[in-house]
Amino acid sequence: MIILGIDPGIAIVGWGVVSSDASGMRQKPVDFGAITTNSSMRTEDRILAVYTELSAIIKKYSPECAAIEELFFNTNQKTGIIVAEARGAIILALRQNDVPIFEYTPLQIKNSVAGYGRADKHQMTDTVTCLRGLREKPKPDDTADALAAAMCHAFTGNSRLAEYYNKPTTMAGKIGQTGRGSRSGRSRPYRGGSGCRAGRSVRGDCHSRGKRSRRSGNGGITMEQTGSQRVACYDVLRVAATFAVVALHLSAQHWADTDIYSTAWQAFNLYDSLVRWTVPVFVMISGVFFLDGTQSLRQILRKNVLRIVTAFIFWSALYAAYAYFFNKCALSTAVTLFFSGHYHMWFLFMIVGLYLIVPLLRPIAQNETLLRYFLLLALVFNFLLPQLGALLSLFSWPLYSSYLSLSGMLYYHFTLGFAAYFMLGRYLSRKELSPKAARWCYALGVAGLIVTVVMTSYASRRLGTATVLFYNYDSVGVLLMCLAVFVFARRHLNFPSLGEKGHARIRALSRWSFGAYLVHPLFIETFDQFLGVNTLSCNAFFSVPLLTLLIGTLSFLVSALLSRVPIVNKYFV
Repeated sequence: MIILGIDPGIAIVGWGVVSSDASGMRQKPVDFGAITTNSSMRTEDRILAVYTELSAIIKKYSPECAAIEELFFNTNQKTGIIVAEARGAIILALRQNDVPIFEYTPLQIKNSVAGYGRADKHQMTDTVTCLRGLREKPKPDDTADALAAAMCHAFTGNSRLAEYYNKPTTMAGKIGQTGRGSRSGRSRPYRGGSGCRAGRSVRGDCHSRGKRSRRSGNGGITMEQTGSQRVACYDVLRVAATFAVVALHLSAQHWADTDIYSTAWQAFNLYDSLVRWTVPVFVMISGVFFLDGTQSLRQILRKNVLRIVTAFIFWSALYAAYAYFFNKCALSTAVTLFFSGHYHMWFLFMIVGLYLIVPLLRPIAQNETLLRYFLLLALVFNFLLPQLGALLSLFSWPLYSSYLSLSGMLYYHFTLGFAAYFMLGRYLSRKELSPKAARWCYALGVAGLIVTVVMTSYASRRLGTATVLFYNYDSVGVLLMCLAVFVFARRHLNFPSLGEKGHARIRALSRWSFGAYLVHPLFIETFDQFLGVNTLSCNAFFSVPLLTLLIGTLSFLVSALLSRVPIVNKYFV
């Protein structure tokens, strides 16, 4: 099926031609562009230009149907009337060429394509670019909107819901029609070509087949895959961060009990510093999804918090049993370990806390001024002051002790300590940085890495023992690395050339990352205890990356296997 998507206008008419199979799941952009008219032209001449150029496009590509974004008047009614006149010329061109017309509201198009009815222009452009495997973003924005309209119809136009709620429009049929399938008149059930009620999507999925695709892997686009602008970069970043966590824990395996003047310790310091961004970036990705307003607190509690709680109980019991039977620890120690969790499970406590305060943070995140103010306060109190405290402690200034002890208590035991990264992720997801600004972020990230490596080495030698003063997640160096990694991922890790199959594989890996995170310490301890393989088995500069690749891969394989087990895949991984 050849679908012509149109974003009506007078100055710019965006158009996009999409080829789709019968299911609507396999789509390929054929061509796209924009019809432009000069404001110096007379109105009638501009309308004629729109009609003439669109007619030529229709004859060239012979679309089987057309999807048009519905028109809404803004405060400038004069402009709205002119656009409506141009829209009339568009409809005329389509009907003269016997092209059936389907109309969709902006809300329906955004819900269907992006999984979020309030997605802005940049978000829609990014999603269209990613999902359609385009090498470059379509310009102008009206062109991306036209492609989105065509995609929306491809997702929904063949479903039975679409047949019921969005019948093809003809000029004869629109005039005076007020029946059940009409697009004008009070008797229609709701405005909906997408099969979703206006203002409300079912799990963000507007396709009649969507919900089952998350578990079945059929490649359908659901909220779990695209919701809140879940484009490929976030999935790639989540997978990379999981491997980075493995590298972090391997680097720390013998970091504290190795001579700080040895080559091995310097390798551990380098790799540990290099992946310090991993946990904050996990939090930033969560901020992108949970602060967009698509999920209520009830949905968050039922879907996310419940899953984390059940996963904690399952894995904590497993690690406690491992410690009791294989490490021969006391029963009381195993019980304590069950309630406190394994060393890497602190993350679960923290992320649940963030989920619980989402209703408090969301109004701030949705207000640009308040969000910037929040981030400014976070920069001062979460990063600059703790960094100052670390420097003061390094030089043994008595002033630091009272402040740093207080900030440390708040940082490690109070959820709001990570809210800065949570909100930063949401803020950056809505920003389209210029190439120059992005390069500045990368330079700052490299500077943050150098500072972390050098200052950790210097501080450890000055204090005579390994210290984490500059490893902490409230370190300015770590913040700069997180900023650089997140910006780089959004700009370069969407991989549009991979196509739908490639993105489906990335989404699968992303879904397995949680299970991989939970299981990887088991491999680290097993390799060390039973096989005698650890980061000191050979040169640390080689052992850390090699073991990271091996253990990370095994962890993902185990998670993939567990995800195929009913109930386990829903509550434990």
